[in-house]
Amino acid sequence: MMLSSAIIIGLLWVAFYVEPTAMVREIEPSPFGRRENYLGAVVPNFDGSVLWAVGRKGRIIRSDDHGHNWEIQRSPVKHVHLQDIAAWDDQSAIVAGDQGTLLVTFDGGINWLQRELPLREFGEQLNQVKVEHGSNRAWVVGSMGSVFFSEDRGESWSMVHPEEDVSWYGIDVTPDGVVWVTGEFGRMSKSQDGGRAWEEVDTGTGQSLMDVTFADAKLGVAVGMSGTVLVTVDGGERWTPQDTGTEFHVNGVAWDEERFVAVGGGGILLASDADGLNWVAGTLGSNNAYWYITIVPIMSIPAGSQYLAVGANIGISHDDNWQPFLEIHDGSANQGGGK
Repeated sequence: MMLSSAIIIGLLWVAFYVEPTAMVREIEPSPFGRRENYLGAVVPNFDGSVLWAVGRKGRIIRSDDHGHNWEIQRSPVKHVHLQDIAAWDDQSAIVAGDQGTLLVTFDGGINWLQRELPLREFGEQLNQVKVEHGSNRAWVVGSMGSVFFSEDRGESWSMVHPEEDVSWYGIDVTPDGVVWVTGEFGRMSKSQDGGRAWEEVDTGTGQSLMDVTFADAKLGVAVGMSGTVLVTVDGGERWTPQDTGTEFHVNGVAWDEERFVAVGGGGILLASDADGLNWVAGTLGSNNAYWYITIVPIMSIPAGSQYLAVGANIGISHDDNWQPFLEIHDGSANQGGGK
């Protein structure tokens, strides 16, 4: 009888004072999903081993093995879309996004730190960021004519462009130090003195220009809405429209040391010859009708035309073979995707 009473008391003690626990295995979120659109990417190393991408809702991902495995990095912003990323090296990078968001890292993305910009009223939309390799300089463009400049790796910033009701979408700096910005309604401007003075450039188009890049001080390409591709061979004195065979929006362009490549809506992949004057239209793989914002050359071994492209999904194009990290079959393709 005494033994039975002890057992009952023990059971009551367990029931009232011992909190049950369940072994629940934590599920790691996938870097890739149907709603995980990426908007900006960078390849900081010449060998293409490190890949970085940023996108919707503060998402930052990184691969240290040529894209075979990806890690979601800890982002200090969760509900802000990140528009672009640039890097000085595989440890130091800078990210720009919506609502004036500016992030920097100096430890490979283990820690991302927020930095303040001298924003204008209604000028909090940041669209693209560019770093000057071999220096500590960085540039950011956005709405209300905003062009920001830093010469200390993003620690402090100054506004260097007059205020006006225009959004700049693209920026590049040529080897001789000329800064070029492109934006709405075919607008283009350049500065030859580090942003102190700006000169309006006639592009001959009213289509918004989403990106610009130069191969050297003379040869450059700007791309934009409705298949617009403009080429200069004289340092921007004249911009000549090119026949690309597409009316899809062209959102991003890059130079891979041998040719220009560009991406946009409808899975379009455009490639030029070395002088940028002859273009061939293809797609990122077969039956790919999705939009892409950014294309980045990957200088990797073995040799071959290899690029990281990001947008509705993310993948690597190698010798015209498209390898997406996520196959999408939900019918959400469209021509858009512009910033």
